[in-house]
Amino acid sequence: MNESKSSVQERLLAAAAELFLEKDYQSTSLREIARRADTTSAMIAYYFKSKHGLFEEMVKNEYQKFFGRMMQEFQQQPPVQQNVNIIKKLQTIHKEMPFMAPFLVKIMTTKGGPGSAFIKSQFAMEQKAFEVGNEFLKKQNMINPETNVEVLRITMMCVTLLPALFNEHFQELYGDHYEAFQNSFAEIVGGMINQYTLPE
Repeated sequence: MNESKSSVQERLLAAAAELFLEKDYQSTSLREIARRADTTSAMIAYYFKSKHGLFEEMVKNEYQKFFGRMMQEFQQQPPVQQNVNIIKKLQTIHKEMPFMAPFLVKIMTTKGGPGSAFIKSQFAMEQKAFEVGNEFLKKQNMINPETNVEVLRITMMCVTLLPALFNEHFQELYGDHYEAFQNSFAEIVGGMINQYTLPE
């Protein structure tokens, strides 16, 4: 029985993502990817042309899952003046997708690696959208007009991405109190950001 094109592609993309996190792009071979995906190296060439083509598509695929999850979460409750809730929502997303924080860091620290140009372009679009959104909030007097929106954006990225990188360590350290730790973290950091961003 012939396998569907989507089934083979999905397995190859999943295998590439797993091996990218376990090892790295350079030391992962086509044979390893094919073996993990239970197919042949010829299928990589057939569907993606090359290892680089496969990894480029894998990065886009994984990031779009993450971005789609964020859009789903924030459409349910627009993050206006709710920095504590924003942090809690991002904590939830990273908990559901624990691979994403190390995945993004690995891409961005591999200079010229597969997917790095795509991720940079996505970050640039998100930066522009963030600026537009905050300019609207300033006009509505919902955010301090002196707020540096780029500092705010990077701050929000850091306070959610960095803890996610050490998620396993924190879970082991705090055990049954881990959820309480996350809530306290969001309350304290979100409160500090509110002091910086909300109008007096």
